Amino acid sequence: LLHGLDYDIWAALAHVDPRYFNTKQPKVPCFICSKKSCPLKHNQVAIRQALKLINLEWVSTNVTSVRPRTKPKFDGAKIIYEANGWRPPKEPLPPFRKMQVEDVEWANYDEGMPNHSDEQCDAFPSDSSKRIHSSMEKTGMAIIRGALNQPTIKSLRYGGSSAEGCHPDAEKIETMKKLEKLTFTSASGLCGEDAFFDHGGKPIGSHYAAIKNSTFLNQMQAIILRSLDGVSRTEAEAASTNERKCILLKYSKGGVNWAHRDGNCKYQALLMLSSSDEYEGGEFYVARRKGECRFTRTYTPKLNAGDLVLFRSDADGGYDHGMMEVTEGERIAVGLLQPSN
Repeated sequence: LLHGLDYDIWAALAHVDPRYFNTKQPKVPCFICSKKSCPLKHNQVAIRQALKLINLEWVSTNVTSVRPRTKPKFDGAKIIYEANGWRPPKEPLPPFRKMQVEDVEWANYDEGMPNHSDEQCDAFPSDSSKRIHSSMEKTGMAIIRGALNQPTIKSLRYGGSSAEGCHPDAEKIETMKKLEKLTFTSASGLCGEDAFFDHGGKPIGSHYAAIKNSTFLNQMQAIILRSLDGVSRTEAEAASTNERKCILLKYSKGGVNWAHRDGNCKYQALLMLSSSDEYEGGEFYVARRKGECRFTRTYTPKLNAGDLVLFRSDADGGYDHGMMEVTEGERIAVGLLQPSN
């Protein structure tokens, strides 16, 4: 998404407060929050301020194709500001272009899309598969309402057959011990409030963790294959034995996931585990560049537990994906990565 915008980022950096570049003084309190250990003392913060000025603060810079281009710009600006005693540069400052970003709700495709529970549907009708492909071609995504039924969702979230009285953090899904926290300086998003806890009981905000291969993962793989190819349940389950990457995504109030692309995946999917009354905001979207200075973000209507979003993430299509800010509550979902083969 940032391809070809090197000059605009460099010019915008000239408009960022020079104190964001003074990262060599760890014992000096932050000029914003007065804390000595403030995470704002990081090169990514200045870069993100520059992106905000050009209306692209929602784009991740935590990708190998972007960091090598933005880091030299930060270093170059830092040398200039340090020589100037961390004072603002003199006028006139170089101009930069503000990008035009259009947000469009995914619509007009719900009619005719599959709406079922896993136990009720052995195969997708061929016309449903065609509608899914058509929607993904036109908008970059398709939504299957109720891809997993509520008993299965409750079992996944709370463990066992009954979810009554169980804490939402007691997921039955087997996760890796390492939790990756979203942080401003990681350039991948914002962590929000400390609504969740890590494996040691330490408060932690929005984060994600890899999920090991499981019956659940194979089940979801079968549903995705039936959605895209219109094959039968038996054929889909036979084809779903290969291990796929799966990520548990937990977002608390204030959590944001900036637009990014996950490696070599032609299709990906997002399964919502939270019911629609548990959170506000947190709209999932796919983003695409429409011109030199124009971008479009197509976002989902509110998702309920069991809803499945299929979306494109291939480089050929030019799609990135992310999540808007969670404004209330807690949003839990599972991301499924499908290799391009």
